[in-house]
Amino acid sequence: MWAETKIGDILPWEDVEREAERLLESTRANARDSENSRACQEQDDDRIDVLVKSLETVAKEAEGESAGWTVKLIIFVGGTCGSVHVQTFNSNLKELRVVESKRNAMTCSGGS
Repeated sequence: MWAETKIGDILPWEDVEREAERLLESTRANARDSENSRACQEQDDDRIDVLVKSLETVAKEAEGESAGWTVKLIIFVGGTCGSVHVQTFNSNLKELRVVESKRNAMTCSGGS
C-alpha cells in the first residue's frame, strides 16, 4: 500500500522506520529504569502509538512539497448492524471528509 499510494514520496518509509526504532529504544530504556506499574502501563500505551508518533515526526520534518502534512489516528470498528456505534463511525468518516451521501451507504441505517 505504501508504494501504491506513493505516500513514501511524502513520508519515506526508511525515515519512519528509523524514528520508530528510536522511539522503541527510548521506551525500552524507560521500562528498564522504571518499576512503577503506572509507568509501565503508560509505556505499553506508548508502544501502541509508535507508528503514529513516527509518522508525526517524519511529517513535521518534511520540507518542500512534502511539508504541511499532519497525522491522526482514526479507529474504525466494523461489524454487523447493532454492533457498530453509528455516530462514532459517521464522525470518523466525516473526519476523513467522506461526503455525507456516501457515509450513509456505509452504515446500517443507510445501507440496508
